[in-house]
Amino acid sequence: MRFALTAGAARRVLTLTPRGPAQWELEDEEGRAPLVLLGREGEDWRIELGGETARFTLRPGEDGVTLYGTRLETVIREEGAVAGAAGGGAADGKLVAPIPGQVRRVLVAPGAKVAAGQTLIVLEAMKMEITLSAPFAAEVESLSAEEGAQVSEGSVLATLTPLAA
Repeated sequence: MRFALTAGAARRVLTLTPRGPAQWELEDEEGRAPLVLLGREGEDWRIELGGETARFTLRPGEDGVTLYGTRLETVIREEGAVAGAAGGGAADGKLVAPIPGQVRRVLVAPGAKVAAGQTLIVLEAMKMEITLSAPFAAEVESLSAEEGAQVSEGSVLATLTPLAA
């Protein structure tokens, strides 16, 4: 998965590659580092990145997911995406599974009108909950996600049609 991080005018592109349960490799123009999820409570996360422990908070919003930490505020957006938490919200209206996992909750039905940033589907993968949110105000055109179902990375879980402004 590729993500763009923006803090003020600065922008970085990161690639996150799964390496095992709660483990990834994070790569950017400066190099590679192992990333391990140590724990999570709600929006608060604890990770080890390149041997250093860090704590931060992730909050979904209209512009993407905002990461808050010590002296840090940055917006994270999946490359090519308009919004969504941890990926999944694409500009073409297709909500896809960012990694393989199990559908835990489906919070909408076909025909539902949703607000930008509204949580639509919750996946569980690698001991984490991943929320998939509406990238824009939309109507749920179709829904293939079913609670309890296993999904593979890239599976289209819902299709959204933008609401007229």
